[in-house]
Amino acid sequence: MKDLNLTFFKEYTQLDNLLKEVYGAPDDKAGVTHYLELMQNTPPSQARCIAGWESCYKRLRYLRHIRNNLAHNPDAFESEDVTREDIAFVQNFSVRVQHCEDPLSPIVGRKKKDTTHAENVGCLTASLVGIALVVIICICIAVFDIHLVIP
Repeated sequence: MKDLNLTFFKEYTQLDNLLKEVYGAPDDKAGVTHYLELMQNTPPSQARCIAGWESCYKRLRYLRHIRNNLAHNPDAFESEDVTREDIAFVQNFSVRVQHCEDPLSPIVGRKKKDTTHAENVGCLTASLVGIALVVIICICIAVFDIHLVIP
């Protein structure tokens, strides 16, 4: 039980930091709390359009309660009943936030990136190689006084 509580606390803290960064929570506010407030302040007409909005909101509130109990109650790590499903939800929700698939993303206009980081690095590398070749050719022309004849 204690191991599950520790794992949950660690995963929740990572989610909290991610939400704080992605959704710009003020310094004095936790990321999950800020996220819940954004959800609460979303007009019902928009929230109804997002599948799973209400269940996600309720689950995050419940998990925040567990986290707060673990953080503020000295005996909680020995008695709190965190489940593997609680941990899985936190981990999956973190992934959903990273991929802009969480309930708030469409509301605030977050969108998936069209390219992956690896594709971006590959494009940048190819561009740099092309630039380097042009520079080398220009240097060779200048140093060796090469005259190019273009038909």
